[in-house]
Amino acid sequence: MTLKVLLTHTPEFRRQYYGERSLKALQAVAHVVLHEGDDALDAGGLIDAARDVDIIVADRLTEGPGAIFPRLPKLRAFVRCAVDIRNIDVEAASAAGVLVTRAGPGFVHPLRNWRSASWSTCRAEFRVPPRITIRSGNQRS
Repeated sequence: MTLKVLLTHTPEFRRQYYGERSLKALQAVAHVVLHEGDDALDAGGLIDAARDVDIIVADRLTEGPGAIFPRLPKLRAFVRCAVDIRNIDVEAASAAGVLVTRAGPGFVHPLRNWRSASWSTCRAEFRVPPRITIRSGNQRS
């Protein structure tokens, strides 16, 4: 079973934030669904686009209203590529068993959040062998 990820960024935002190299790297580890519209997804559009995805990687404009989470039973993580998560209903996401992460003011925290969400999903859903471990930021490799 392959991890399925929705990238909500419009084509213009994808060019600005990801570029081809980053997008290809993500596509190497997951089946990536791309939002091709010119505007941010509204709740209905997000539900339609994310109907069978494991992780939503959301731009700063895509909202996460509470009504979407019960309607996306396969969703495991809502990853915000921005610091501000005020337009994501974290309580509703948590009640539906969805992890919500956000970017910090640097690159360490989003990477750690993404790694944790990815590994948790992989271990739970895709039976990753237990010998693969995640080290916290306080441990040395």
